[in-house]
Amino acid sequence: VYEDANNQISSTLLALVHALQRNSSVKTLSIVGNDFRGLFCDGLSTTLLVNTTLVDLTLLVKGTGQEGGGRWLQSLFIAMRINTSLKSLAVDAFHLADELVCGALRDMLAQNSVLESLTLHSPEDLDDTSVVSWRKTLPFIRNNESLKSLTISFNGDAFNPPISALCFDTVAMLEGNTTLECLD
Repeated sequence: VYEDANNQISSTLLALVHALQRNSSVKTLSIVGNDFRGLFCDGLSTTLLVNTTLVDLTLLVKGTGQEGGGRWLQSLFIAMRINTSLKSLAVDAFHLADELVCGALRDMLAQNSVLESLTLHSPEDLDDTSVVSWRKTLPFIRNNESLKSLTISFNGDAFNPPISALCFDTVAMLEGNTTLECLD
């Protein structure tokens, strides 16, 4: 029964992806799911390459069973490098310690010229690796000329040393940015 339900959900998500690739009217899409990987994520990334009407995308992972952490975001960030319509992206399960995902985010920030709002939630416990990876990403955020709003959330409290370091580093690095209007 569980496998049948998963196959039905996967089929539904793939049908949604195919419809979005041909759609010319949907501007906002929010999906809450248990699993964003495989064919769905690849299909959604392809959608971002061809769909020119979608301007707001929110992807939230429900639960904690996501295998591979936020690796599913890598193909999404790669597609965003050349996307010409998406102005707002909110993603859950962004793992700062995953250098492949952070590298794809850095490339996206360097090449995308339309994204205005980026929301990232990191559900992992932060450590020194996370801090190093985020520090490498900050110059790309600072230099991005289209980003007006950046929201970052972490699990844990502000007194946790890695979280404090990330917050202070972010504020200090973004001091020279002239386009960012909102930092949460």
